[in-house]
Amino acid sequence: MENNNIIYVSKYSVWKRILQVFFGVKNDDLPLTPYFKYELRVRHHQNNLCFDKEPSRLLYENSIFGLLSNFNSITGAISCLKYHFALYDAKHEYLDFFRYELPARIKSSSSKSSKIIFEGCLDWVTEQIREYHMEPIYLGSRAELQGTDPEKIMRLFTFLFNDISDPNGSEVAMKGTNLGGAIVLYQFSCFKDVALSTLQKDFATMKSKNNIPPKLQHELRTFFYGQADK
Repeated sequence: MENNNIIYVSKYSVWKRILQVFFGVKNDDLPLTPYFKYELRVRHHQNNLCFDKEPSRLLYENSIFGLLSNFNSITGAISCLKYHFALYDAKHEYLDFFRYELPARIKSSSSKSSKIIFEGCLDWVTEQIREYHMEPIYLGSRAELQGTDPEKIMRLFTFLFNDISDPNGSEVAMKGTNLGGAIVLYQFSCFKDVALSTLQKDFATMKSKNNIPPKLQHELRTFFYGQADK
């Protein structure tokens, strides 16, 4: 059915077009996406952006990279990225923004120190993207199991995954790849700041035999099979 009451309003502006063509003024009409938390007039956290009034998208995005480049170390800049990453719900969207923006900032920056900071940030972003592509469900929503002794937790699970097998056959009590073991560990709060790739490497290299007391080894084997395996 035809609707004659609809009126289309064009946002085209001759003056804006002149500014863009002859003076290099860029189109900044798009709304900003708050990848970094920002506040007005008063800053309550050192990693937050702060503006006197609502910023334009261009000012906001430039301020993000200005904040990152002002850190004295790559570690400080990455800590800032982690802080905002934890606050931003759409993890893939956050990572994609920096995945495409950082190379452009590296290329356009005239400051050697800024380039170094941005390159370090890009390495971190790339690592996060790789991990999110590996296990997006587990990384996007974690169980946060409580645990206060990461070494004992690591030793227990490497033992369970590697050293308890059926005394009458080759079947192991618990099966899992190094990635699977790392994902189990990742659920514990004491591992929350450890990269999944690091946990995977640690799980692969941990020598589990004799890493827990012999009496506990015996009890665990008895629990699974009724007798100690060989």
